[in-house]
Amino acid sequence: MVFLFPLLLRSIGTEALLYGLMGTSLLGAVVTLVFRIETTGINLEKIG
Repeated sequence: MVFLFPLLLRSIGTEALLYGLMGTSLLGAVVTLVFRIETTGINLEKIG
């Protein structure tokens, strides 16, 4: 994926590339928040 950055930078520009990266980062944060495993009060041996 990193190898595509120079190509994307040249084709869509810096601002669009940074907004795209920001969007995918926020999407990753939301997915992590929604599908997290709640570990409060649970023994670690039971989780693994």
